Amino acid sequence: MDAITKSMREHSTEIIFALLFALICAFPAGIAYEKWKSRKEVNTLQRNLKTVVQVVAYDHLHLKMQQGSGFIVAGDGAIATALHVLDNAAEVEIKLSGETGHKSLKDKNLKVIGLLFKDPVNDVAILKVDPGKNRLTSAVIADAPSKSIERDRDQTDQGKRKPGKVTVISSPEGMENTVTSGDFGNTISQGNRKALLITAPISPGSSGGPVFNEDGEVIGIIRSTSLQGNNINFAVPAYFIKDKISNKKFTPIDDTGFEDLKLTSEYWTTLGFDAMQAGQFVNAVYDFQNAIHFKGNNKEAHQMLGLAYQYQGKLASAVNELKTAHALKPDDKEVLSGLARAYRQQGNFKQAADTLAIALGIPGTGQPDNYLLHGQLGEVYMGMQKNAKAVVEFCRVLENAPKDEITYQNIGNALYNMGEYELSVPELKQAIRYNTNYVLAYYGLGMTYFQLGRYDDAAQEFERVIRLTINHGMELSARYQLGLIFASRNEALPAFREYQAVTGILRDNDQASLQSGFPDAGSFEQAMKLGAVLIKKYPLSREAAEIRKDVRSFKLRVTEEYKKLVVFQDKNIESFPGEAMPYFYRGFDYMKIQQYDRAERDLKKALSINPDDPVIPVTMAELYSLANRPVKACAWFRKGIELGFDNRNQVKTDDAFENLRKSPCYAEFSSKAMVGRVESCGASGTRKINQ
Repeated sequence: MDAITKSMREHSTEIIFALLFALICAFPAGIAYEKWKSRKEVNTLQRNLKTVVQVVAYDHLHLKMQQGSGFIVAGDGAIATALHVLDNAAEVEIKLSGETGHKSLKDKNLKVIGLLFKDPVNDVAILKVDPGKNRLTSAVIADAPSKSIERDRDQTDQGKRKPGKVTVISSPEGMENTVTSGDFGNTISQGNRKALLITAPISPGSSGGPVFNEDGEVIGIIRSTSLQGNNINFAVPAYFIKDKISNKKFTPIDDTGFEDLKLTSEYWTTLGFDAMQAGQFVNAVYDFQNAIHFKGNNKEAHQMLGLAYQYQGKLASAVNELKTAHALKPDDKEVLSGLARAYRQQGNFKQAADTLAIALGIPGTGQPDNYLLHGQLGEVYMGMQKNAKAVVEFCRVLENAPKDEITYQNIGNALYNMGEYELSVPELKQAIRYNTNYVLAYYGLGMTYFQLGRYDDAAQEFERVIRLTINHGMELSARYQLGLIFASRNEALPAFREYQAVTGILRDNDQASLQSGFPDAGSFEQAMKLGAVLIKKYPLSREAAEIRKDVRSFKLRVTEEYKKLVVFQDKNIESFPGEAMPYFYRGFDYMKIQQYDRAERDLKKALSINPDDPVIPVTMAELYSLANRPVKACAWFRKGIELGFDNRNQVKTDDAFENLRKSPCYAEFSSKAMVGRVESCGASGTRKINQ
């Protein structure tokens, strides 16, 4: 099993949370308006300042408990704020802005007389005050958070969009009408829970304040801030309350009371949701555990706790939480999708496929839509090396998302694995047409050209990868391939240059390997293989002597890394003795350090637990091929083919299969007659593909 296949089995492409927007400095409202670009903007700001208020909560003794911000949403006295500002309050007062324009109300506190609306899930409330005969200036709420933002985003040279600008007006620490500016990042939903991500700076006391777009409309209500100083802040989408403003019936304040939200499951679930979006998974785990403490059957908390564990790499815990969420709501496709993803990360592909089959059998569209589940199932089949089946699933994705570059790349990779290199090329090119910065597609195209013997084209694609990528492992792999190309064309100096670049990347990153996971055993193997090629090609060169030392060092390092992986899998087997994949991975690692008896034992144990995984018997064939036992290698290889293994490229190119390729069973495999038909639905059109 090659390094790419092993990596695919160990890792999945997961969501990464990051906002790359510049912070614009905060300034008090009283500074000169010349900083604003136009008179229209000045007028808009002046008007919006009149709508922002301070919200002050008191206990039964009229002692101040906490203070936040809010804004007027209706002229007859409706005030929107964050619900947590009202925690445990017996009384609430609204302090109008000095900019209000009503002399009789200037700097006056209005007592809240009732509650018009509250939503503990999204942490928002609408309060009722009595302004007397005065008509208060109310803010304009946008129909959707992106109304002006999307219109003002311009395409950049990289095909990305510039973020829209936002302004927050609030009263942090009692500093009335402080104005901060920043960028709008994204709108995120999880069930009924919603959030806007912004970079405008906020502080304690800003909660409940309005977030304005560039048209001066409210798009959000400030809810929380990131706890780790990365300037990611959260707001409730304002359109969420737009249809609640006209409500005239309110619950009197004496009858409603305000509970302590910190004793509710909804409060902690919302905090965890926000922490997840900021990438603060340790905080998210703590918050969701608290949510479950207050309400054990909180499906959403179990589900998101499972996702938080996934991002931390605690896959067994993730599976347990997602199973609990599924038991609480069996027809929730999103829960099943997350559970399948966790199984796939564990390497439990059969469980992942079975889970997705359950999700696809649930009637109705729901979230995620079925075509996304088909895409997941295709990736699972690729992990099982059932590439023809994967193509069928990816085709179903394109029926609903015909411009999805990831799906085109997946089809291209599946065809490449099957040895259908000519069909792979147009799929990967199509992925690049839809995303000109798609590094993985460029790399896949380079590998495909390499197998077709189109070395100039391959070199061009690998050079693009090096220019575009920020991933050291991807750069190392591209330079390794370039080194092989230059050596094949007898271009000694460029080949040695790429070798030096590869070894330089390894040395530069070796100190951080414990934290980053790079470089790994596969990276040292690539350096060792390129070095061996150059020694064989140029044995008398000045560089060869130094490379021989490197290769010896790399060989020792590869053995050391695989021994570490054996110890790691020992712990996994202790924790999960009934799981197949820890035995499989330990067997693979034993094979890499030539402890073939132990490898055989572990691989057989894995197969006894999971007899339907075609990769396990093919890895047994790889083991026996290395041990020069061709009869057994063929027997296990045929078993893998019977279970659906169709990765011709791996068997054709992996050095471990060298002895197997000389046997009759390989000839049977490579020339196998078509027994079925798969239609490639993408850029290459409808074609017959050997299975």
